[in-house]
Amino acid sequence: MAIPVWTVGEVLSAADVNSWFVPVVVFKAADEGPITTTTLQNDNELILPLAAGASYILDGYLIATGNTIGSGDLKIGFLAPSGASFRFTALGYSLSSASVLAQSAARSSGTASNGVDGSAASPVWVRGNVITTSTAGNLTLQWAENTGSVTGTSVLAGSWLMLRRVG
Repeated sequence: MAIPVWTVGEVLSAADVNSWFVPVVVFKAADEGPITTTTLQNDNELILPLAAGASYILDGYLIATGNTIGSGDLKIGFLAPSGASFRFTALGYSLSSASVLAQSAARSSGTASNGVDGSAASPVWVRGNVITTSTAGNLTLQWAENTGSVTGTSVLAGSWLMLRRVG
């Protein structure tokens, strides 16, 4: 869907304002985990609604804790509606050092993995875009440990995702 063109003096509807000028944001209110499996699970809170026939830019900031770098860590992916085109990139600690940042390639499917530095709050920034077809639905963060550990990995309260509609 193309961005609407409004004329001078036209009164915008609430739906126009909410769809085009207000980003959709979700903040994680509670810590989730620890998870000790490498199988992706849907996050309980980081879920965003998508309209049919729309284009969005995704921004996000995840905070994770768990075992030491290289043992446990964080693997993320996203679940989008059927037919949606989606790409994302994640930037966080490398899987070998908390003093090195590593960025995943733009992914249209699959996962990105970043290091988690023990009990310290480890950041992962997420950027991407999503284009839906005729199917509306949700964009859902999925996550797990990158490598199974007895300590487990948690995604913490204060993590957030934001969508801005651009088409």
